[in-house]
Amino acid sequence: MAPRLRINKRIRAQYVGNHELYLRRRKPDTTEVQLMKAHVREEKIVKQQEREKLRKEIEAREQAEKKQQEYADRLKQMEEQLRERFW
Repeated sequence: MAPRLRINKRIRAQYVGNHELYLRRRKPDTTEVQLMKAHVREEKIVKQQEREKLRKEIEAREQAEKKQQEYADRLKQMEEQLRERFW
């Protein structure tokens, strides 16, 4: 307890407000809030799947480009071997 009444009222208002916030956090969510949370979760899942799909496509493209480069190098090597044999 503080010596002044106004300070006591402020302290009481503070702990009453804290208690109300505590109780509000402990209440189960309303159906609207549950639906919003479910919607957010579904959106996160969809975004994650899209990112994964994009990552796989990028990886496949890189592999295809690498293979194409290997084939081009091999072709150059074979052409060089043919030139050496016939010229």
